[in-house]
Amino acid sequence: MKWNLLLLLSLLTISCRENPHPGEKVRSVQEKAEPTDTLHTKLKMEPYDEHPDLPLAKLDGHELKRIKDFFEQESISGMNRFIDRKMGITILYSIGVSPDFVRLDSLYETPKEYANIPFWISENILGNVKGQAVNKIYQSPDTLFECETVYHYGCFEDQKGLKVMSKSIDFLLEIGAVEDYEELRMKMLREERKFYQDLEKRSIRIVLTRKNLPPGKPKTAIFHFTKKNGKLFLTLMDFESYNCSV
Repeated sequence: MKWNLLLLLSLLTISCRENPHPGEKVRSVQEKAEPTDTLHTKLKMEPYDEHPDLPLAKLDGHELKRIKDFFEQESISGMNRFIDRKMGITILYSIGVSPDFVRLDSLYETPKEYANIPFWISENILGNVKGQAVNKIYQSPDTLFECETVYHYGCFEDQKGLKVMSKSIDFLLEIGAVEDYEELRMKMLREERKFYQDLEKRSIRIVLTRKNLPPGKPKTAIFHFTKKNGKLFLTLMDFESYNCSV
């Protein structure tokens, strides 16, 4: 009986050493789990915010579906299905303080094919669309972004910046008058302005602002969709409006 009692006490002592106080065990697990849970929460954060104070964009069902379908594309070939070859796709950017642009029949598959466009733009053409699940499109607030500073995150219809192409060409014509551009070049710019003024009358400007992006990736992406035969087509990607670097 004495040996049995000693054996029992010995087993209890070993058990207590292997199993610390329940409270200590819980704290230990929580301390180890906290970084993982925090990281998981950050990864799960939505790249957009809800804006109950803003009205939704005045888009009909077909327009809304068309824009949402565009942002579900995962490839350049998918984006090209939203481009009308006659209207083309214009890429607007800036060189120093001057706007510049190129109009293409379709987008290229690789950044290297864009010979005259800065690489930081060509490498973000697909990235501005891929993986963007747009659920709601709001009417833009008065100040959505300034340069690279974003004040509201989400997807917005922004009619105020709709004439960005015609205004950019106006600026180039002013430069041409001062620097004495050749008349042929001035004539081409005036024809381009007329072309874009016609597009702007039938277009919708969509601004996408995103958070949780890797460093160096632009938070703002701007697109123009133009109506033709009752259907919206992508006609402009605007990299100039938020780029204030000189």
